[in-house]
Amino acid sequence: MITDKTSLLSSSPPTHNTQEAVDVFFCGRNIELANFTELALNAGTLISKGRWGEVHRSKTLGKEVAVKKVRADISSDKSLEVYTNEIKILEHISTLPNREHIIDYYLGFWDQSLPVFIFELGDIELNKLMLQKSSTFTHRKFNNLLYQTLSMLKFLNDNSLYFGDFNFRNMVYFHGQDTIKLIDYGCCYQNDHDSYRPPLKSLSMLGANVFRYQFMAKDHLNKQPIGADECLKMITSSKDAKPLLDRDDLWMESMTKTAKTIITYSLVYRPERGEEVLQLKEQLSEREPLVDTHRAG
Repeated sequence: MITDKTSLLSSSPPTHNTQEAVDVFFCGRNIELANFTELALNAGTLISKGRWGEVHRSKTLGKEVAVKKVRADISSDKSLEVYTNEIKILEHISTLPNREHIIDYYLGFWDQSLPVFIFELGDIELNKLMLQKSSTFTHRKFNNLLYQTLSMLKFLNDNSLYFGDFNFRNMVYFHGQDTIKLIDYGCCYQNDHDSYRPPLKSLSMLGANVFRYQFMAKDHLNKQPIGADECLKMITSSKDAKPLLDRDDLWMESMTKTAKTIITYSLVYRPERGEEVLQLKEQLSEREPLVDTHRAG
């Protein structure tokens, strides 16, 4: 028998298959692995399809979960290398404290020599939520967005984990909890991996994501074009944060100085500034849920 946070996966496919009578413990119940995997693999709605794998919404033993597996049509040594790394990272993260912004990993198993992962199911991909809602965001919502995503980066930094694609499409939002969680750990690396970088290097990706949607909100509130192309060109060529902070036309009028500083310092990333940005999140005291509960649908 195994527990919720323990995987049946190893770095290579096991000699046994999913038809063997191995017990797993899932959400308070003992189930034979063969019965569990049959339910989990009867995946329903396709949620997303990425370079290496796809994720389905599945109802398993009365609980909706996300089922992630390697795409059979592109199965290769490279895709298995990505998933082998993900197995290692998930096993490691499951032992760490303070995981409130990390997706819950229930268990994993091999199906016909391909790895399958079972995760908790988020309500909506953060990137899709932002496309739907960011044009009506207030500065308090952006404060909330910054606070939660910086909390993720603090967790990664504290545990020497580099997330190579710190993008809103790799995060999901939970309406009832008003919580953002990080998903997809195939591009996450520990400090013994060749692809490891200082974790706070991801601040530049965070800054670009937030700045993009801040533009959308500003455009909506001002009812006029804001020269996004010109501003983004300025960002990529800028070597100093001061010109961006001094440009009032870049920002929503209600944006606090702290939020402007965090976004700008993230965009124009400097290694010596990373810890300062993380500390600034504690000044984001005015926050409100990303989605109003009465408009959650």
